[in-house]
Amino acid sequence: MNAAEIHLALTHLPVFGYLLFTPLFIYAVWKKNDALIRICSVFFVILSVAAIVVFNSGEGAEEILEETTEISHDVIHEHEESGEKSFWLLSISGLAAALVLALRIGTKQIKHYRALLFLGALFTITSISSLYTAHLGGKIRHPEMEFSGGENGQEVHEDEADDD
Repeated sequence: MNAAEIHLALTHLPVFGYLLFTPLFIYAVWKKNDALIRICSVFFVILSVAAIVVFNSGEGAEEILEETTEISHDVIHEHEESGEKSFWLLSISGLAAALVLALRIGTKQIKHYRALLFLGALFTITSISSLYTAHLGGKIRHPEMEFSGGENGQEVHEDEADDD
């Protein structure tokens, strides 16, 4: 597999994994279910490791795209910049989840409970960032995602706009 194939194959894991496990983690904190908190934390660590592979394959994927197609460098650069931010959020989230596991942090102590609530917020921000990065990545191969909506969802073109 080349870098682009690796990037595309694994990129969905952190995005959809965090979208799945973040609400589950928040639910576990709310219900004070320490076992479910640990299960979610294990998956956050695994998903963050997958994000490392995705991030490191991105540069190679970009080179392949630039050699084979006429895709706007601006679109790729925007995805790359967002990907870097998401990578750092995913890395920090994965390390935080590893700390939950290593320190056996649970809901029994109020200071731990507050820390877990903070982590729920961190995982939510990470999920949103990853989803946005995925959206930008989709625009690389799906220019129709660059849609700018007008009335009733109709696309507005500058050359068709009334100058009244």
